[in-house]
Amino acid sequence: MLIGKRRKAVRNNKQIMQNKSKKGANVFLFLFGGVFALAGLGFFFAFVPGDLVDWQNMKSWVSVQGSLTDAGVESHTSDDATTYEAVAKYRYRYQGKNYQGSRVAISSGADNISDFQQEIGGRLKRAWKKQQPITIWVNPQKPHESVIHRDMRWGLLLFQSIFSFVFATVGIGIIVMSF
Repeated sequence: MLIGKRRKAVRNNKQIMQNKSKKGANVFLFLFGGVFALAGLGFFFAFVPGDLVDWQNMKSWVSVQGSLTDAGVESHTSDDATTYEAVAKYRYRYQGKNYQGSRVAISSGADNISDFQQEIGGRLKRAWKKQQPITIWVNPQKPHESVIHRDMRWGLLLFQSIFSFVFATVGIGIIVMSF
């Protein structure tokens, strides 16, 4: 009788330990999935809506002639990839005042999605070397805001959206599995 009670107590202890272990694993999965989900959503909201709003707003910007003071393409190499960034500094005049700018496109920063950065950086560098005027798009309400290329890069936007969606979906899936 005592042996039977002891076996039952040992079985109960094992079940309690297994339940605690399972709960710990569930908490870990929940937190791990939460990081993925938040990263995906954070990446999406950091880039996609802002670019869409800027693109829409820039449709009403006015064009002026400007001159480049520097232009080119910068490359950034890591262990597994090289990214490129078109860079430029330019001057322009709007409503009798002189301004300077450096924004090349709607999305800022380096990437390796298509050859956009190399193409526009190369085109701007050639124009700078030849001292050719370029078109600058200026925000008429805030003339210190300007850009050279105001078209949306749909391939980049699609990549950012898919990347965000995959991360968020994997994270949400892991969270659901943790219950």
